[in-house]
Amino acid sequence: MAWKDNANEKPISGYKMTYIEAIKHVINNVTGPIILPQWFLSNYPRFLPGYETLKPLSYAMAEFPIHTRNILDQERQRTIAAHGETRSNIMSQLLHASEQGDNENKGVKALSEEEMLGNLFIFTAAGFDTTANTLAYALVLVARYPKWQEWLFEEIDDIMPSGSSAADLDYPAIYPKAIRVQALMLEVLRLFTPVIHIAKMTKTPQKITTSRGTFNFPAGTTLYINTIGLHLDPVVWRNLNLTASEKRSDTDEHLFRPSRWINDSAEGLQLFKPPKGTYVPWSAGPRVCPGQKMAQVEFAAIFLKLLHKNRIEAVAEAGETRVQMEERLDARMKDSISILTLQMNGVYDVGDGENRGLKLRLSKR
Repeated sequence: MAWKDNANEKPISGYKMTYIEAIKHVINNVTGPIILPQWFLSNYPRFLPGYETLKPLSYAMAEFPIHTRNILDQERQRTIAAHGETRSNIMSQLLHASEQGDNENKGVKALSEEEMLGNLFIFTAAGFDTTANTLAYALVLVARYPKWQEWLFEEIDDIMPSGSSAADLDYPAIYPKAIRVQALMLEVLRLFTPVIHIAKMTKTPQKITTSRGTFNFPAGTTLYINTIGLHLDPVVWRNLNLTASEKRSDTDEHLFRPSRWINDSAEGLQLFKPPKGTYVPWSAGPRVCPGQKMAQVEFAAIFLKLLHKNRIEAVAEAGETRVQMEERLDARMKDSISILTLQMNGVYDVGDGENRGLKLRLSKR
């Protein structure tokens, strides 16, 4: 797909913001000022600190539900015009579910309008924030470790010949072959998991026996899964799938090494499948993330396109050596914070010419 810059997109008549702008403001403030009442945000004085954040947020909070309802209505009208045909997208499926009356209470919608809007917000927020942050870490990691770009080029050049176009990138023909690209994604998510603590609640009393003893959890107990601890467990990850050129290490689980995900078997290259419960970037079980496959294909498509004819490089600061640049990139990735999901500090909304952010570039290879 050709890149289209929507920076000059204007809100439709009667609105202060576009749908994308409203999403951005709501998500960026979802853990803070969004709890403030609408009247307070709308009347926040211009001369007080925080005006530049709170005033746009007031517009976003007012308009985001309206934008979402409009999109839902458009899908509803399309379904009517198509004589009830349901498409395989989230909105169409939600509308279909809303029309399925409760078996015991005929006429009562299975999903109310508010429930549909809530679900759409969760899908939008989850897909928007997690994917953006994972891509950011992946871009910095491949710039920090260029040898892994060379490793990816070998696969990409094999499955995407130089003369291929966007029309040739057929999912069933390309995605299953992008083993190394998928390994890159899985390794990025292992080290920089979007949700660092996953909350679960026991439905019935549970007993768990570990090397440290037996633990009893009553029904209704909230447990927090430490995803970082799981993803750095040396029993699972240390020196996994080392190639002939790679050395064993007592700290291997802390290293960025996408090759750990590839099993070289008689049937060809296969992705390593971690033991149940040891890898949970999309959670696990009945409530696993419903957008998991979409996120995987989205990541693969972006990196296949970016690296098809280009390499990703970090822009050196004045007088900076390669070693100093690598140390700076390591420090920037460590300087992360969990807001809605895990993200690097200070890498978004950085204007041109400002001495902030983290500069990367694409160069032809």
